[in-house]
Amino acid sequence: MKIYAHYGHSCFMILRNDPEDSSKEPMFILYNYGTFNFEKPGFVRNFLKGKLDFYLFRVDYSKELQKYVSHKRDVERQRLNLNQAEIDKIYDFLEWNSKEENKYYKYDFLAANCSSQMVAVLEKSVGPLKYDENIRKEITSRTYRDWIRDYLDTVPWYDLGIQIALGLNTDEKVKPEHAFFLPELTERMFDSAYLPDGRKLVDKVQMIHDAHAEHPGRPGVFTQPFMVFAIGLVFLILLSLLPSNRRLLDVFDCILVAAPWVVGMMICYWWFISDHYAGDKNLNILWCNPLLIIFIVSKIFGKKQLLIWFSRIQAVLCAAAIVLLALGIQGCCSAFYPILLMYLFIYLRNSRLLPYSPS
Repeated sequence: MKIYAHYGHSCFMILRNDPEDSSKEPMFILYNYGTFNFEKPGFVRNFLKGKLDFYLFRVDYSKELQKYVSHKRDVERQRLNLNQAEIDKIYDFLEWNSKEENKYYKYDFLAANCSSQMVAVLEKSVGPLKYDENIRKEITSRTYRDWIRDYLDTVPWYDLGIQIALGLNTDEKVKPEHAFFLPELTERMFDSAYLPDGRKLVDKVQMIHDAHAEHPGRPGVFTQPFMVFAIGLVFLILLSLLPSNRRLLDVFDCILVAAPWVVGMMICYWWFISDHYAGDKNLNILWCNPLLIIFIVSKIFGKKQLLIWFSRIQAVLCAAAIVLLALGIQGCCSAFYPILLMYLFIYLRNSRLLPYSPS
C-alpha cells in the first residue's frame, strides 16, 4: 500500500440519471478531491515548494470501486440525511467545481485536502453544521503528530522519515478548524453532526466492501529502525576500538555524515523556502544541517584543526537534540536515540575528546 493510502480517503458519491440519455440506468458518480497529476509540468518543483495543485475528479463509482477492491482496501459509506433540493444543490456545485477552469485547489495536508474539502462543500451548500463538541474536543486534545503517527505503526521506516521531516508546528494541538484533516476524523465529526434545521447529518452507515485484509503487523525486531541503528552504533564503537582502522573509519564517517547533510538541505528548503507548514521550525536541523559538508570536506582534505573544532560544535548540537527530544519539545520515534548517539559518538571521536580517538 502506498504511504498516502495509510491515512484513508474521502469522496462524495451521488446517484444521478444520465442527463444525455434518460433511458440509461441511474449511476453513482464519485467526486474525488484527492487527485493530482504526476505528469503535469513542474509537479516535483511544486510539490517541494508546497504549491501542489490537487483537483476534483469526476468518475463512475463502479470503476473506482474496483481499484479499492484490487488494493484490498475497505470501503464504507455514510448516507447523508439530505432532501432532494439539498442534494441537487450539492450536485450542481460539484458539477461546476469539476469543470477544468474550476477544479484546481492548493493542497495542504493539514488545512485543504480530500476530507476537509468535503466539509467546505457541505457547508457552502446546506449551511453551517452543528457538531458534537465532545468529539471535537477529543480530536483537538491531541497534536497533529499524534494523529499522524496512529497510522504508521506497521511501517516504522516510513514513520522515521516522516518524523524527521515534520517540524514543531505538528506538535501543536489540532486547531478546531482542522478537526477534519484526516478522513477518519471527518467521518467521526459527520457522524455526530446535525444540519442547520436539527436533522442528523448521517442517516445510515454501510460497509460497501470489507477487504478482510490481515493486519500486516510490525516488521521483525531486527529489521526495525531502532534495532538496525542500535546494532550500527555498537558496530561503530567496536570498529573504533580495533587498531589500524583509521582509513576505514574515515570512510564510514563520511558516508554516515553525508545522510544528515542531504536531509539537512531538505529541512532548510521545507522550512525557509517552501510553503510546507508541517515542515516549519524543525529542531532536527540541529543534527541534520547543510553545514555538515564542513565535516566531510575536512575529512577528505585532512584539515585536522577544522575537523576537531567543527566536531566539537556538532557534538554539542547532537547532545542538545537528544535533550530536547527526550523532553518532548518536538516529537520523534524511538529510532532517533540510537541514531543521535551514533552521530554523537562520531563527533566526539573526531573532536579528540575520547581516549581512543584516531590520531
